[in-house]
Amino acid sequence: MCYPKSVHLHESIETVESDDFFDVLIIGGGPHALGLAARLREPRPAALYTDIEHSRLAFLQRPGAVKLPRQPKKPYQLRAPDPNKLREQAGNQFNDDSFPRLLALDGSSSKWIGRWNGFFHHLDIPHLRSPMFFHPSPADVDGLEAFARRMDREKECVDSGGVEDVLPTVGQSKRGADKIRKRATRKKGSIKSSLGAEINERDRSSYARPSSGVFRDFCEKELVQRYDLGSVLRQDTVVSLTYGDLHIRTEGRGHGFRVITKEGKIYGAKFVVMSIGGQECPAIPKCISDFSTRGNMLANDTKSHQGAGWCHSRCFSYGGTQEFKQAVKTSKLTNHGTIVVIGGGLTSAQIADLAIRKGAIKVVLVCRGYLKTKHYDFPLSWVTKYSNLEKMSFWQEDCPMARLKMVRQARNGGSVNPSTLLLMKKRIAEGTLSLRTHTTVTQATRNSSTGCWTLHLVHHPPNVKESLELPEPEILDDVTFIVSATGGKLDFGSIPFLSSLVHSENAEPQQDNHPEPSPNKQSLDVPGIIEGLPILTEDLQWGKQLPLFVMGAYAALELGPDAGNLSGSRGGAERIGSKLNELLEKPWFLDSQLVPSPSTSPKEAARQSTSSPRNITQPEPADDLPETGEIDSSRDDSRVELAAGLKATSEQQNHSSHAKAEACGSRRPCCTFKMGARERRAGNVGGWYAGLEEVMI
Repeated sequence: MCYPKSVHLHESIETVESDDFFDVLIIGGGPHALGLAARLREPRPAALYTDIEHSRLAFLQRPGAVKLPRQPKKPYQLRAPDPNKLREQAGNQFNDDSFPRLLALDGSSSKWIGRWNGFFHHLDIPHLRSPMFFHPSPADVDGLEAFARRMDREKECVDSGGVEDVLPTVGQSKRGADKIRKRATRKKGSIKSSLGAEINERDRSSYARPSSGVFRDFCEKELVQRYDLGSVLRQDTVVSLTYGDLHIRTEGRGHGFRVITKEGKIYGAKFVVMSIGGQECPAIPKCISDFSTRGNMLANDTKSHQGAGWCHSRCFSYGGTQEFKQAVKTSKLTNHGTIVVIGGGLTSAQIADLAIRKGAIKVVLVCRGYLKTKHYDFPLSWVTKYSNLEKMSFWQEDCPMARLKMVRQARNGGSVNPSTLLLMKKRIAEGTLSLRTHTTVTQATRNSSTGCWTLHLVHHPPNVKESLELPEPEILDDVTFIVSATGGKLDFGSIPFLSSLVHSENAEPQQDNHPEPSPNKQSLDVPGIIEGLPILTEDLQWGKQLPLFVMGAYAALELGPDAGNLSGSRGGAERIGSKLNELLEKPWFLDSQLVPSPSTSPKEAARQSTSSPRNITQPEPADDLPETGEIDSSRDDSRVELAAGLKATSEQQNHSSHAKAEACGSRRPCCTFKMGARERRAGNVGGWYAGLEEVMI
């Protein structure tokens, strides 16, 4: 459901120290945030140059390049540059003013992709699920594959086992499998008959899966060290984010964000990029949340990731809870007790395998539906040679609800890859793993004295109409621990640090002890939210007035079903990075814009101000806070001189605009016809005529 939102600007001017003011502040420290930070410091991004141009520019401009003599007496002998010298030159390169000042805040770790590495380390995951060309490096799309080959670590990467669509094989009825097989065959057949094979044999090596160690070292050496990003990240949690007038001590004043962290630090930023996932708001099964609320285990904290006798899968980023480790140890020593894992995705299977390897005697995996098997979280048609067919079909859709439907159909819930499916079948054959498909936990109670759970499992057979009589539940009474591997819930409106920034139009009335907002208080109109996902621009900006950018899973309505995966990190970083580089070239401090330089005439200053995208449309009331990019000249002494130039220029523009209006027969002073590809499409609701009304000036 879409509901309108508006962002209120603060009337008071906040003061921020110059050392705590940054051009771009990134909230998050995962692969997407790392990719954006590297993109902002990459002078030759791969998205802007071809492979030949990129290699040529890198050869000419790389730091420490060896200069060859024109008339060598001996054959060429190339020597690799000193790594310490390269690192020193890179540090000096990124400390100058040619690159924006960056700051990244991550509450989970003080190192880049710390939570990511924690999951792989503590769950003992040997290989990634993604192929070699899924990585956050902006320099080269084949950078990870080249890194593994250069470091002679290709043997650590494994083949995907055949890059083809893998159909579900566990817990699905024969009739349902036949329908999916026919649908997939019909779709693939039409593509192959007209365009040929979906994957070239020469590109098959790119679909190999890198090891966790190769990917970790690649991010550390090719991104963190190469772009000198180690000092950019700080471990802290953002608790408040506001937008309004900022005064930077000893520098000036402008519109920006004021960020308050859990440690009490106050930062200022021109632009803010939010790169967080759904793990911040865990999706806890109703049976556990209801019991925890009655038992006061959550202590009214709906975002808790653990409780007495249970935990969320996020806790395994730091090794799991002590209670989980004790339950596994007790099961190993006493040959008694069951570990229950709820979820049907790859993480649930990995946690179940971890418990078995640590010594658990019996593990039960509960899935709502059948166990789906796919190479990735989305179909191969979004990755292979003809992926543009799916992407263009998605991007040409204008309706956000239709896009949301396409995203959900493509992801279709959790799934496991073929290698994990073979491992699970092995555990089932050994008798240590029991799989319950099409099963729901309807009731959960815990005995505080024994510490054991009693679960009621209800099985719903597939392709069977629901009857009025509920089936007889299966009772498990020896459960010692429950792991909820159900992922997170994407809810943009309930993010804690956005509470002071986002105001719902249909919010509840304020109490008497809270004063009503001032009627003169300005607000920036921003798009709404559809079922937890914000509506973004093509540059992943939340509205055209508020300089807040969103990447990761929350950008699914613009990037597609792979927005939260590694495949969406490069695309999101490229969109945001290009827009930020464009905005950073414009002057930001308001004081520097109001006073023209001595060598600049009033008419020239007026021409520069009118050519700027900032709008000077609401001069009254003078006490109101201007919109984003507007110039507030109410407190400047040189306003008279600038106003004279503006008046002369505006008279000339009005005269020319009236002449154009008479020539084209329009009643408006000036008509700006600006149509995009979406508006030019035939059959668009409202047509591009509605777009003309919006851009009339």
